[in-house]
Amino acid sequence: DKSLESFDLVVIDLSTKVLLELVRFYTEFVIKYVPLFLSVLNRLQLVLVKCNEKAPSIQDTCDNFARISEELSKNAEVFRHHAVYWLSDYVGLMKTPTIPSTIKQSMHLSSYYWLDMSSEYELQQIHAVSDNTTRSLFKSLYNDYEQFHKYIGKV
Repeated sequence: DKSLESFDLVVIDLSTKVLLELVRFYTEFVIKYVPLFLSVLNRLQLVLVKCNEKAPSIQDTCDNFARISEELSKNAEVFRHHAVYWLSDYVGLMKTPTIPSTIKQSMHLSSYYWLDMSSEYELQQIHAVSDNTTRSLFKSLYNDYEQFHKYIGKV
């Protein structure tokens, strides 16, 4: 797999900025077109994993990608039902050993926001549709989530 050209990286960076602005300021629009928005977000995720982590502005792009999920989590009741699909796709990508660490960290953070949105029901769905490898990767992700992100009310 070749890394993407600089023009492609500019398009990816601008795409994350546009999606972030849509989520922040036009939430009603995003909610109205959830399947389309999440399809674009998923495609962006698939392209982002092919980026070179040394590319200029890649850190900003990754940060914006994580912020999109953070903003979506503010409307958990709408996006909760889609968390199964996003998390399943993400765990599938975790099987790819060549994802640059900067990009992987950003996607990991994004997955934490999707886990925040998920109820026990969504977590059971992921478990039910996963093979053993995916279950193992998801369990590792969930343990990281509980250890590093999830607020449990203790100081």
